[in-house]
Amino acid sequence: MLLVSAVLKLALAAPDSGSAKPELEIQASLYSVNLLQPESRCCAFKLHLQASGALTTTITFKNGPVTSNSQLSESELGALRDTLAAARFFDLPKDVGVLPEDGVEHRMQIRLGNRSRTVTLYEWPDDWFTPTRDLSLKELETTRRAHMVWSAIRALIKDTRATVR
Repeated sequence: MLLVSAVLKLALAAPDSGSAKPELEIQASLYSVNLLQPESRCCAFKLHLQASGALTTTITFKNGPVTSNSQLSESELGALRDTLAAARFFDLPKDVGVLPEDGVEHRMQIRLGNRSRTVTLYEWPDDWFTPTRDLSLKELETTRRAHMVWSAIRALIKDTRATVR
């Protein structure tokens, strides 16, 4: 078994404004036996976002880690907070989606101010509107909300060589 970990730490404080926003911290990991060689999907990554919006990303490829730096705008920082609110992340159950035999596990630990939650997202469907034998309509909605948060976290990795979603 292979553990592909993605550790994301985001410490977001409001820029010097009258009302400070609660600090945001995120850690995420990705696990799957399907990522064993010779699988073409890639990669483990680490991401650190400072309160100023300074973003450092390290992706571990076969031939070693690659680090890049960028700067997120205030609107991008706000979009992360908005995604958490829209998805009602802190109301999600701890396990979401269809637990596959050999699939991918996406784990998200998020702290916003004094609230924290760990959610593990398993496989999700291509069709968000049609219940299946594995997911009821309510479970589809819950899975969609967790997927929305994972997608926002994963979108911070801009290197196109990192193909695991």
